[in-house]
Formats: sequence, structure tokens, C-alpha cells
Amino acid sequence: MYGCFATLAWCALCRVPVLGSSSSISLGADDDAASAAYYNDILHLESPCSSGYVYIPLAFLAMLYVVYLVECWHCFSKTALLAHAEFQEVYERVQRLQQATPCIWWKAISYHYVRRTRQVTRYRNGDAYTTTQVYHERVNTHASSSEFDYARYGVKDVSKELLDLERHPAVRLRFTKCFRYQ
Repeated sequence: MYGCFATLAWCALCRVPVLGSSSSISLGADDDAASAAYYNDILHLESPCSSGYVYIPLAFLAMLYVVYLVECWHCFSKTALLAHAEFQEVYERVQRLQQATPCIWWKAISYHYVRRTRQVTRYRNGDAYTTTQVYHERVNTHASSSEFDYARYGVKDVSKELLDLERHPAVRLRFTKCFRYQ
């Protein structure tokens, strides 16, 4: 934008000599006054942007302004689409999360590797030959999964209570999980 404004100022303030066409061409005049008047008619000072070049920086300024307006509109539309909730809804959602029974499960797989060989046909210079390739293959021997039994051990929520949420506009709530086994 500063470059466009500087170009516009240069076009407005600067004057350059420009060759123009003269309607009174007097050929064959012998005195110096006639030839000086002839050259004064042809050479005159004009703006360097007088032949329409002033519209180039103006077009760039207009395009920059349109890009700025589009960016402003998209920024507003993105913030308008964000999920907004009243503080009562946030309290209810956090309370439901605290009262819900968590689901903790795991899966264990026992495995080992077995060394195996196979015959592979390869080609070199148009001739086929077989080689023995050694590779290791994973073999699963046992798989088991289970879920934590809350009936036997119980569960206790130690999260902090939300206070004065209506006085402070909440932008984002961050939930973390931490499990401690004793």
C-alpha cells in the first residue's frame, strides 16, 4: 500500500519532458526564433502517468482493499461458527463428565519371531537363477484383552469444581485424564 501511495504521489508531483505533435510545422524557416518556437511546441512537461499509468497503482489499491474485506468477512464468519454455550450448559456438561463411569481397557499380545527360508527366482542379464532368502516372520502366540472392574475397586473423581463461570467468559475448556493405581 505504501508503494502504491508513493507511486501516486510521484505521478502527481513529478514532471518529465514529453515530445508532442505540433500543428504548426514551419519548414524552411531560417531564423532562430522560429526554430525555438517550433521546439517549444514539441517539448512540454507532463506527468509521467498522464497516459493512463496512474490506473495501475489505483487498481492494486482496489485489489488490496477487496482482499482485506474478504479476509475480514472470513474472520468474522469463522468466529461466528464457533460453538458457543451458556455457562449453565457448561456446568451440566462438566457434571455429566464427572458422574460418567470411565472405560479403561487394554489389550496384550504375546509374540515371537521365527526364522524362515524361501526359494526366490531372480533374473540377471536375462538368465534366471534361484536363491535362498532368509526372513523373520512374527508369530502371535497369545492375545488377551480386559476391562477395568470398577465394582471391585471403585472409582473416585478428584477433579476440581468450577467456580464463578458466569463471571468469566470461557473460551475453551481443557480436559485431561490421569490414572493413579495404588
